[in-house]
Amino acid sequence: MLKPDYTKSTVNLMSSIGKKLGWRSPYSSLKELDAELKDAEEIILIVVDGLSYKFLKECGQKSFLRKHVKNKISAAFPTTTAAANTVFHTGLPPQQTAITGWYMYFKEGDIIGAPLPFVSRVGESPLSEIGLSGKDLFNFKSFFERIKVKSYAILYEKIIGSEFNKTANKKANEISYKTVKQFSKKIVNISKLKGKKYIFAYFPKVDTSMHKIGVTSRKTKKVFRKIDRAIKRISKKLKGKNVKIIVTADHGLVDINSENFINITNYPKLVNLLKMPLSGDPRVSYFFIKKGKKKEFEKQAKKVFGKKCDILTRSEAIKKNYFGLFKENPKLKDRVGDYIIIPKKKYAVFDFIKNNTFIGYHGGLSSEELYVPLIVIDCKTI
Repeated sequence: MLKPDYTKSTVNLMSSIGKKLGWRSPYSSLKELDAELKDAEEIILIVVDGLSYKFLKECGQKSFLRKHVKNKISAAFPTTTAAANTVFHTGLPPQQTAITGWYMYFKEGDIIGAPLPFVSRVGESPLSEIGLSGKDLFNFKSFFERIKVKSYAILYEKIIGSEFNKTANKKANEISYKTVKQFSKKIVNISKLKGKKYIFAYFPKVDTSMHKIGVTSRKTKKVFRKIDRAIKRISKKLKGKNVKIIVTADHGLVDINSENFINITNYPKLVNLLKMPLSGDPRVSYFFIKKGKKKEFEKQAKKVFGKKCDILTRSEAIKKNYFGLFKENPKLKDRVGDYIIIPKKKYAVFDFIKNNTFIGYHGGLSSEELYVPLIVIDCKTI
């Protein structure tokens, strides 16, 4: 099983940007990126959700982005948007943010919810209806609060101003866009404003297509070509400026055949040992076990998952630095579960399957999910 490398990861990428903009992270920076940013007057970070190193290498051979790849780096674990994308908003991995998956158990409200849309898992009702707020659940500091320059977060219109983003983008000027054309135009226009600034821009549609249509589908490749051309246009529009554009991703995805779905509702002896439904994601699931039932769970888990999944205890995962390095967020242990099930490349775990139409999944530790590209574009010399 692969593991995230928190010396050559998206976390370290953020350490390099922070170092340039006035914040010293406890995580080391990427020396190759430090050199690239040394004389830059402005940094633009573009995160293309789902764009793995493997996809770029195999499906984007003639692309603009492929020409500017410097290296591959590790995503944070779990390799799922909620956890891995939060790295770009905080500069830190789940070890410090305690954002551990798309669905999380929130002890504060004794409920499983999705932190990004801020809704419950069952029924998808707003967590605010039971009296929870971002202040209750998110105890991390944003990257934009830490740096010493004016900052902008350019986000797809549907996620602007969310409860999560109130914390994650604190001190940033949030700018919405709807189309790829607007995405490009707003980055260029903001870059041309006077004064020192940092621009973060997030593009979710590659990930969306991979989920719905498949990682290497014709439509996914078309969506990729659109954002590739858009970033090329941005670079050309800023030609001659001392601007460095960094492009990377939060994670990659893998296609899973429905024949390889592991539905635990087919195993009542296992389900009866659980205190609550699963949290996390189909490619990394958190199991909370009834008191005194851990040995029985281990026995049943081996029967159900066999060689199809890796099984870690909470203490093993934290001790072996899956979530990050250094002292953990005090909320982390409550959110990880007693056991973590990480399916091998071909498999996904569910506790119910209803109208599931996804083809692509992420969260696990396959090379496709874990490794993302480090792309650097120098607008001054392009």
